Amino acid sequence: MMEYLCHAVLAVMIVHNELDCVKLNTQILFEELKGTGSEIVIVDNCSDDGLSEWLSGQELASYVICDERIEGYGAILRIVTDQFANGRDILLLRANYFLTPRSIILMSAALHSRKEVAAAGPVGSYFPGEQNCFAGTTYEEAISIQESLNSKNVETAYIDMDVMLIKASTVNALEECIEIPQAVMRNYMKHVLRQGFCFMVVKQAVCFALNPTDDEIYRSFDPCRYKQEKLHHLLYSFGDATYKGVHLYKYLEPDILVGINDHNGLQNTKRNAGILMWNEDGVLLSSDEESVRVSKQD
Repeated sequence: MMEYLCHAVLAVMIVHNELDCVKLNTQILFEELKGTGSEIVIVDNCSDDGLSEWLSGQELASYVICDERIEGYGAILRIVTDQFANGRDILLLRANYFLTPRSIILMSAALHSRKEVAAAGPVGSYFPGEQNCFAGTTYEEAISIQESLNSKNVETAYIDMDVMLIKASTVNALEECIEIPQAVMRNYMKHVLRQGFCFMVVKQAVCFALNPTDDEIYRSFDPCRYKQEKLHHLLYSFGDATYKGVHLYKYLEPDILVGINDHNGLQNTKRNAGILMWNEDGVLLSSDEESVRVSKQD
């Protein structure tokens, strides 16, 4: 089926001590992308589990082995895109996120269906909101779910940061100076949204996530930003806001959410302000009176 993939893809995995996942994911991606002018690039970010030795002996993927830790995820991405992209769309995914057959072709078709689509993402087992489709525990279950889904695509202002197909013309929005993976992708989303782009969730493209992404190795780069990203992840896991039919998750910049709240005439603005000020050291707590009142309502 992959002969219908018109646009070549550069699949990028930046990994640290994930040898088993890399082996499996590389084989899956190779089978999915062969004959399309696509390429797989694996960046070994100073692993000590034998990954560099395995990469040196395999022929399915190009690779970069870091002898010294590169200062941040953004810098790594810039090196990879400068050296390998060649005008191709960029598929960014973590090693523990496995795409089912035809998912990439479906995302590519959605990505190029309209000029205002900056990136496309799949539904999966570990995502919130529009991207959550099943509670499976195996790759076979993910394929079975894929076969039962309809072909509807959903325009959105959020797709999961750990697996997305980025249109080549928007790759420059990835910032080199940011160290934390989640922050790099969040800033990319913010920039392209402000330029009038949107994203697309592709319902028949399915990704199976074995476990949550582990960003512990990046915590030392910027502990404060790392803490903020973890809090953001917690917030958007609880749900979304909707504006003009587009799903806007709570990851969005505070000024955007304030505008949505004003437009929708949302109440309880004091509490909303406390949520939006997530980067402050202080936490806005409910008063004793509010706690008693809510308890009685329950």
